[in-house]
Amino acid sequence: MLGTPPQVVFDTGSADFWVPSLSCGKKSINCKAKKAYDPTKSSTHSSVPSGQQTSFQIKYGSGPVSGKFAEDTVTLGDDYTAEGQTFAVVDSTDGLGVVYGKAKFDGILGLAFPILSRDRDPGVNTVIPNLKEKGKLKKAMFAFYLGDNSDGELTIGGYDDTKFEGSITWVDLISPTYWLAPVDQIKFGDKVVADSKVAGIIDTGTSLIYGPKEQVAGMVAAIGGRFIPKIGLNLIDCNTKIPDLSLTIGGHEVKIEGSKLMIQDNSKQFCFFTVATMMFGFGSAQEEGESVEEEMEEEVIDQMSRLAGEGLPIPAGYHPWLLGDTYMRQVYNVFDYDNQKYGIAVLKQTVSED
Repeated sequence: MLGTPPQVVFDTGSADFWVPSLSCGKKSINCKAKKAYDPTKSSTHSSVPSGQQTSFQIKYGSGPVSGKFAEDTVTLGDDYTAEGQTFAVVDSTDGLGVVYGKAKFDGILGLAFPILSRDRDPGVNTVIPNLKEKGKLKKAMFAFYLGDNSDGELTIGGYDDTKFEGSITWVDLISPTYWLAPVDQIKFGDKVVADSKVAGIIDTGTSLIYGPKEQVAGMVAAIGGRFIPKIGLNLIDCNTKIPDLSLTIGGHEVKIEGSKLMIQDNSKQFCFFTVATMMFGFGSAQEEGESVEEEMEEEVIDQMSRLAGEGLPIPAGYHPWLLGDTYMRQVYNVFDYDNQKYGIAVLKQTVSED
């Protein structure tokens, strides 16, 4: 809860926390229907301390999102309250294009490491570390169970052991920027796609999977895919039998059934492969794309543009793969700020869609 609370999406693929201002709808058409943050309805709102960075701007593929930093009390759920949390109140959302107007969320609460934030002031924390710093959590940790056509769950301060069986497989992050996990191997059917210096960005902010062009190309060729530039995805025959995709992290193999690697548009006439090429600088061209399922279109454009322009802070020599909900639904996901680790566990069989 944040004053008059806009709806935010919890995004492990970014570190910025922003919500629309009262003036956002006047400056940006895509912001008109959004629930705005009203500082006059919050007794705990304040400007950032003197000397701190005040202006906020993030560059997306089709333009900037900009505003000003502020502070307020932030409550997650009913239990966790962080006083004096820094966040951005944005006046312009043009950089998110028309799909932002269709999206169900109003703002973004980034859960990646503070070094990625546009707020460069030292000591300014993202929400989960801030909760620990203020004594509200014993551990700066959170976990995601993502429902498949059912409700998901975010656990704060630890994890929910009713959602998984066995032990958690932990890996040290490659670097504490994104949740950047080392991937031992990626296989498509029986073919090894990558098995050396693979960096997996674990990202709740996208529903798809993206990889380097040279590694994805062979997968696409194997199923007869045809790239559609306006969509940024590969069109495939809806009757195509797609091989399973396997990712091994910390010796734990995560298998994604081939049937879950295809998505149809609203007309049910066109099908797309949901493993795509990591590309930069598309932005507005994709916003004019063909009609695809609204949720998919929203996520595709958001990711392809959000990661554009500034490049990825990935250590030299690593091949980045963006692992979104398609991957995350297969396992229980645990994120440990304190020890800079990512953990996965096998989902309990009772946790499944009807």
